[in-house]
Amino acid sequence: MDILVSVIVPVYNVAPFLKKCIDSIIVQSFVDFELLLIDDGSKDESANICDEYALKDNRIHVVHQVNAGVTAARRKGVEVARGNWLCFVDGDDMLPKDALLDLYNNRSDVIDIVIGSQIYMVDEQGNMIRKICAQGSANNWNNIDFLKALLEGRTPLSVCGKLYRRSLFDSLVFDLPKSMPYGEDYIMNVRLAVKVQKVRAIDKHVYNYVQHGNSCMHTFQNTWEYAKRMNGYLLQPIRAYGLEEICKKSIFHAHIHMLLEVLIDNDPGLSPKDPFLMEIKEYAKTINLSLREWLVLQMVACPFRLRCFIIETARKLSRLFRNLLRWHN
Repeated sequence: MDILVSVIVPVYNVAPFLKKCIDSIIVQSFVDFELLLIDDGSKDESANICDEYALKDNRIHVVHQVNAGVTAARRKGVEVARGNWLCFVDGDDMLPKDALLDLYNNRSDVIDIVIGSQIYMVDEQGNMIRKICAQGSANNWNNIDFLKALLEGRTPLSVCGKLYRRSLFDSLVFDLPKSMPYGEDYIMNVRLAVKVQKVRAIDKHVYNYVQHGNSCMHTFQNTWEYAKRMNGYLLQPIRAYGLEEICKKSIFHAHIHMLLEVLIDNDPGLSPKDPFLMEIKEYAKTINLSLREWLVLQMVACPFRLRCFIIETARKLSRLFRNLLRWHN
């Protein structure tokens, strides 16, 4: 069997979800792949589950390592991968049956990344909660178009639901400390975006995010200091390739999204007098703002207690609206 695709799964304390994840991969309609399970020092039964599956399927290979974080686990997967194309899956998520086939059939000699634009949020039983669809779901982009789409949130920021040409990866792609556990996908994609030839986005369902209370998106508490660190990592490759000016407005969109995430998490450290925030406000004066961008900047200027009240009120109204929709349907 030719190994055309290496599927890389970082595994850390995901025992309740891991079997469903692995099962969804080994039943793929596309069969010319290897499955690399990178056990990142799990303390539950995850390591044993990996070893059990490796004994039953010779496409599965397991690497056990001391806990070093998800970025280091992905790096190890790339190091041992034998396929020319890479697909990343988180150990608590699942793939729909034709995911690898749809992604692989859309690669070509000039395409470096294939993106599946349809991603579903599912519950632990695999029932769909909602669709997560990118704007402009079918596109061919050059490096600048793809970079702008990432910064503006017009394409999924995660490394999952994509097929990557292996030759894109060098030692710098995964050069992140363990202290950056959130947004590392986003940073990796920006580092790859600056050097791709072409990226193809396809209107196909290629990934299922499993929603559960222990996932990073539910447990991570964002802060303005963390957002500033993340911004530094995002801007490094953009500046290195001389793309900061051409992407200036897109970078502003990224900053607004960072602000919104910090506002939602009610970080009291977000001060209206912060120098980086002042830079964002100064640039905002030079462009036409959307209503959303204007509202975010107005919120930042509010006292912390008022911000908390507004955010909590918005949450309650959102829950009420969703319940009304369910009742109506």
